[in-house]
This record gives sequence, C-alpha cells and structure tokens, in this order.
Amino acid sequence: MRGRAVALVGACVLGVAFLVAGCGIIGGGLGLGTRSFSQGVAAASLYDESFPSAAIRVGWIPPEQPPPNPTARGGYVVGYEVHRSTVPDFPLTAATMQAFVQGGSTNRFVDSEGAQPAVTVTVSTQSTGLVTVDVQDAGATPTPALTRSDSSNTYTIVPTPLVSGTAYYYAICVVSKWLIPVPFDVDGGASLDGTLRVSQPVYVGPITAVRRPVLVDPPDLGEPGSQEVDLRTVVFQWEMVGGGNRYVIEVSTDPSFGADNVVRSSEYVVPAPQDGAVLARQFTGADLSRIFRNVQGPIYWRVGARHEGDPTPVDINGQPVGYVYSAPRAFQVQTPPPPPPS
Repeated sequence: MRGRAVALVGACVLGVAFLVAGCGIIGGGLGLGTRSFSQGVAAASLYDESFPSAAIRVGWIPPEQPPPNPTARGGYVVGYEVHRSTVPDFPLTAATMQAFVQGGSTNRFVDSEGAQPAVTVTVSTQSTGLVTVDVQDAGATPTPALTRSDSSNTYTIVPTPLVSGTAYYYAICVVSKWLIPVPFDVDGGASLDGTLRVSQPVYVGPITAVRRPVLVDPPDLGEPGSQEVDLRTVVFQWEMVGGGNRYVIEVSTDPSFGADNVVRSSEYVVPAPQDGAVLARQFTGADLSRIFRNVQGPIYWRVGARHEGDPTPVDINGQPVGYVYSAPRAFQVQTPPPPPPS
C-alpha cells in the first residue's frame, strides 16, 4: 500500500514556456519501431504554500497518438518516465530516473526537497490488451535499476531530493502500448497484448530550485515594534535563498495579495546571493507613506525571489505567479503625534 500511495502522489504531482521537440523511439536493441511523438515540455520553480521548501513543477502535453486513455483493442499511453540531472542532454540511466507517472492524460510532476521512498514499478502487457502497472516498496537499501523489453519494463526508482539553489535539467519519455502490425497469433485468434515502446526524451532546463525567503524585519503584528513602523524610513529585511538573485517587496492591505491591491517594489538584484544571509532594502519604486497614509489597519508585506535565467515561477496549476514568495507578515503604521494646541 505504501508504494502504491507514492505512485498516486507522483501521478498527481508540472511547467510553462513550452519546449516542443519531435521524439523518436528509443531503440536500444528492443526493436521498438520508429513511430514518433511530439509534446510540449516545460518546467519552473513552484510557489505553493503546501511546499515550504524548494520545489520544481514539470509539465507536458500528452501526445495525441496513441491516445491517452486505455484501449484494450488498440494502443494507448501508459505513463511517463521522469529523469533529472544537473547537466544538459544527459544520458538516461536508472540513477537519473525520479518517477514513473502513471496515466496517459496525466501532465505534471512536482519535484521537491522532501525525501521520497524508493519503489519498484513493473509495467507489463497483458493478453486482455491492457497494461498493468504494479508498484511496490523497494525496501530499505535499494539499488536503482531500469530494464525494458517489448512486454515488460521494470524500474527500481530511488528518488534524490532537490538541493536548494541548484539548477536542474529534466527529461520526459512517453511509455505506451502499441499493437503489432498483424495482431493475430499462430492459432488464428486475435492477439491484443501489443508491445511496450518508450519515446526518445524531451529535455527542459535549466531550472533552479528556489526556496521561499524568510522575513526578518519589521516584526510581525503583535510583536514589539510592529505597531511603530514609519513608512518614510522603514527598512525591510529578509533572508536570501540559494539561487535567488532577484527579489521584490510587495505591500498590501489584503492578506491574500490580490492583484488589484498590491504595491510592488522595483526589483533588487543580488549578483552573488548567500543562502541565509540577511538582505536589507528600503522600498523603491513607490512612496508607501503616501499610498498608505490613511490606512489604520494592518499592512501586509512579503518578499518574492526568483533566478534571473529561469522561466517565471508558477503555481501548482502551472499559472505564472512571478516569484517564489515568503510567508507574509503584517505591521501597523506609526501613529503620528497629535498637532500642537492652537
């Protein structure tokens, strides 16, 4: 049960800015033919409150042929191999494989710093025309393994957690079932087993694993000093994150930071960010004391980080969000002294 639960998480766990390429079939002595696939593959840093550590969303467009839905009397996409490395155009090995994502219509995978258990996945053709996918726990000390044949693929997948601040490359391969050209056995009956085929990889990257920044000052509402902020002189401080060399400050009266109620600073460029080092900046690009001069309630702020060479960070659904944001804090503007008596 443990291994199957992991498989379902992997299947549900995406990209943006498409990289489209034609994919042939991996031959590798398997005699799998030359049918080609074409699908868009993309990746970006993930901003999602459920992923407090660094995460990357990898996504793709399922191929039109074969279809993504199981078809006993025809071919269909069974799932996807997800491979990862720190170098471009890397060769695919057992050690580079991070997941087998089951389901032809599934179009995303989320990679993260969190540790994932190792699993053994067996993909097998059946005489019914459907392909079975069996997922088992790989045990305490597994060794990565990958074997492919016309009738069965077996993967022992030992995922490695992301390292914050590191740039990664991904490769996606389509695993599908195809019928043989003449689907009849020697006894004259229909043979629906078909054969397994694995497409050539489509690569995407580099994508940097960027964590959420940690806010330092001003203090959060309720803490000493949080009700004495002077917007004319306030200095915002936060901990930098590995790989994050571009930062912005966002200020709002809306704790959800709705798009129509946010004031964003100019971007702060840090050529050589040091993970955990505190960065202090005054707000540039707008006059906060003028914009929020009549606000009596709490004012919320957060910091966004990104790597300049990467695609725009996205949310869990693949929609661009601009940055990987910190958890927000709030403060109140310092109450001005009363005017002198007239």
